[in-house]
Amino acid sequence: MDFKNLVSAIRKGQTVSSAALLPFLSTPDRKKRGDINRELAEAFVDAGNPAQAAVFVRRAWVLSDFSADVLPLYVRIHAGLSDIEAIRDAYKTLGMAAVARGDVADALANFNLWHYAYANHLKVDRYAYDWEVLADIRKMAEPWRFGTYPPREPLNGRKIRLAYLVFGARHLNSVLVKINGILARYHDKERFEATFFIPDPKHLVYQSRQARQAIKQFQEYGCKVVVPPAGFDLLKRLRAVASQIHETQPDVLITSAVLAEFEHYFIASLRPAPLTVGLIQGPPAQFAAPDLDWGISWSKHPLIDAPCNVSLVHIGLELPARETITPYAKKNFQIPERCRVMVSGGRFFKFEDVDFWKAVLRLLSKYADLHYVAFGVSREQIPFLEPLLTPDISSRVHLLGWREDSLRILTMADILIDTYPSGGGHILVDAMALGIPFVSFENNYMKNFDQTDWSVADEFVSIPELVVPRGDFGQFERTSSRLLDDDAYRRRMGNLCREQIQQSMGDPEAGVRRYEEVIMDILHRKVSRQVDAESGGLGRGGDSRSTLGKWGKKIRDSLTGK
Repeated sequence: MDFKNLVSAIRKGQTVSSAALLPFLSTPDRKKRGDINRELAEAFVDAGNPAQAAVFVRRAWVLSDFSADVLPLYVRIHAGLSDIEAIRDAYKTLGMAAVARGDVADALANFNLWHYAYANHLKVDRYAYDWEVLADIRKMAEPWRFGTYPPREPLNGRKIRLAYLVFGARHLNSVLVKINGILARYHDKERFEATFFIPDPKHLVYQSRQARQAIKQFQEYGCKVVVPPAGFDLLKRLRAVASQIHETQPDVLITSAVLAEFEHYFIASLRPAPLTVGLIQGPPAQFAAPDLDWGISWSKHPLIDAPCNVSLVHIGLELPARETITPYAKKNFQIPERCRVMVSGGRFFKFEDVDFWKAVLRLLSKYADLHYVAFGVSREQIPFLEPLLTPDISSRVHLLGWREDSLRILTMADILIDTYPSGGGHILVDAMALGIPFVSFENNYMKNFDQTDWSVADEFVSIPELVVPRGDFGQFERTSSRLLDDDAYRRRMGNLCREQIQQSMGDPEAGVRRYEEVIMDILHRKVSRQVDAESGGLGRGGDSRSTLGKWGKKIRDSLTGK
């Protein structure tokens, strides 16, 4: 049988012996052998045999010298097998090849795909460090890295210049941009001068309603905003952003999410400022580069796993007040006014645990007048849910998808149910500020940080009776039932939530003052260390130690007024 007929037979699901394939698999010419393996991989995957297809596509991938032409088939087959590590390895291989040929744009694109492979293919928030990837990005930045600063006037008696690298300006309801807005609003303008740099393409920035609103807000708070020039390719744009930062002569560059997209790490690796401080606001592998001069974390567990020096800062937030919110009537969601409501919120990744859903459904079975409302998730995104629902319970489960009106939805809640195993953050804070009691789970600090398996409620307030042992759904149901059964207890817990969150996070101006003191401490501490170090290096980036050491001596002199 010739090769074309063999391939046709495989596609029809017929069994083909290895003996029949061997003459073709043994073809001497490497390219032709690669093409044969690629065709066999396509045939087997089309026939519904991805495991066998994977054997051939891996061989085709190698024989093609890791050609981008083979990549779509390679990804398709391995995604079908949920072999995400194989997909990550492919993107890393292409990224490193791009580094070798000096193609910055292609390298960063493939490294980003490597970084988000679990999110893109399994809808799972899983990120990991790869020191080779980070080293290659620093290597690409090296030819354009900035050198020393001219001598500076003493820090005392002048404004400290802060350059913020904004991540997510075009994202809907970005928490990171909201935090940037809090910093912009409450910075001591007599002491600090803040400029916000948005590295996205200029035309996309001004096409985005979210980005335009962010720019307007930063400017209303007395801060400058800088976007890159129009018409540049990726490399020129990133270098232009770094040049714009450098031209403002900042004392510190502050990153929002330095590793969330590697374009941000490339800009930071150009060293446009003498100090780089990262805000660690989520998974360390997205926020905490190992060569940051320092990090500032809002919570403990990311700090614990960050591979750099980190300070913990208790940031304050602008908490919502009920009197400023137009509440929804329950009838807007086909819920009778007499019925009680449990609410959850978050990205749909947070709703993928079947044990969590079984516990919620048991509560709905127990209380005929109880409804469950969740925003950020739709039924289509939870395929295992429908078989668990009875007709009665199904009518009391309201999955609203992604919404911009979360506060109006929260006003309907009797209690907030935290998501599991990935708990909520801002949604918990908002609920407590509105006097809505929550039920959440303890965090496990005895394991490495995992974005898919952590809870942060106990860092916001200290109300042990509302925070149940991790994974103990029996206690979860008992705590939820007590809140639902006892109106006086529910009101008391709601008032306690509101009081404690106001005490811990209700003063954003005080939070920014704490943050500013840490910035100043970092600046003085790092300058002192680098002056004492023989190599004179800032941070852990060995390729820039000598130039940064010269800067350190100048800053040491400026601190002493020399």
